[in-house]
Amino acid sequence: MSLAVANIHGRYPEEGSVCNTACEQIYHVVSGRATLHLEKGDFEIKKGDTHFFNKNETYWLEAKDLEVVITNTPAWNKKQYKNLKE
Repeated sequence: MSLAVANIHGRYPEEGSVCNTACEQIYHVVSGRATLHLEKGDFEIKKGDTHFFNKNETYWLEAKDLEVVITNTPAWNKKQYKNLKE
């Protein structure tokens, strides 16, 4: 398991989408807001919300001063994180 804090403003990633090929991820919103763009639809998240990402779930987001605590299990590493440019 690993834990990180991320501050995001604007589009993430800058183009395409991302996915983690080995981890399930949980985003807990500390402050700000964002629109998550997933294959299953678009979702608004804001302070206090939590979103669960399945392994291999692709997404991108549009954020406004978003601060999130991200939990990954198993622990995150760069090799398993994929930026899928469209």
